[in-house]
Amino acid sequence: MAVGLGLGTAFGAAIAHPDRLTVCTPGDGGLMMSLGELETFVRYKIPALVIVINDASYGAEVHLLKNVGLPGHGAFFRDNDFAAIASAMGAQGMTVRDVTDLERLRPWLDERRGPMVVDCKVDPQLRGDWFSKVFAPGGWYQRMCGH
Repeated sequence: MAVGLGLGTAFGAAIAHPDRLTVCTPGDGGLMMSLGELETFVRYKIPALVIVINDASYGAEVHLLKNVGLPGHGAFFRDNDFAAIASAMGAQGMTVRDVTDLERLRPWLDERRGPMVVDCKVDPQLRGDWFSKVFAPGGWYQRMCGH
């Protein structure tokens, strides 16, 4: 597993298939590692949709540490405003705190010009049901990583 490679991969997909909308869903930590790639989307006016899952942490690490009884303090960081960061870089950006906020995305979807960054604020304490299965003793993660 690797963090921070989503935008670079999405750029390749967008160039390979300009007839399709490229959608990338990095976590906030992964996006912080690849902000330079966002500038590339802006420079080439690539109409990609970047949906940031923003829990103000390296979420998988927080839950993994909790799974083994360790505190996840080091995996948390401040809540960055990715809509503002995107705007400062020349992209469009919006923040979503509720599903009804997504209606504001419709104008961009109707007329895509350059990248759109949607900063989805999520509760860092929530985790998907899949997590317990993947990281359970003898689960996929243990088998893949030898832990």
